[in-house]
Amino acid sequence: MKPRLVPAVALAAALFTAPACVRLRFEQTNLQRPLPRATQELVAPGMSLAECLELLGAPNVVWEQPDGRLALAYAWSHSFGWGFAASVDVTRNANASFDFDDLSEDVYGLALFFDRDWTLVESQRGRLRELTALRARRRPNIFFPGASPTPPPQ
Repeated sequence: MKPRLVPAVALAAALFTAPACVRLRFEQTNLQRPLPRATQELVAPGMSLAECLELLGAPNVVWEQPDGRLALAYAWSHSFGWGFAASVDVTRNANASFDFDDLSEDVYGLALFFDRDWTLVESQRGRLRELTALRARRRPNIFFPGASPTPPPQ
């Protein structure tokens, strides 16, 4: 059993002894088809954004990188998993709930990173969560007229 599942199983066991609503589920998800490996191999640094879109089609995810450059990703997943949810009444007007599943862990993808001129500089394959988390731009700080903006983190 995976170490991170132990607290979830313990919580589930504890909730079975208390008055609660507990749901167990088994699901299968299919998200797109993997891009053919031969097509992925055709993508090379120096290609324009238009050439990549013509070759691969519309991406699943588009995001801005920290320095204002563009990144996009193609995602696919064929997985199955289990999950459970539990809800317990704490007081008359409040309840506590917990929901867990392991379905989104195996979404794989191809990420393409473009410079400011929209020329491909790098491509990476792997888990989509890891590819997008490392290079995601933080949300801008909101500032009001007359206030000085906060400089971006270095």
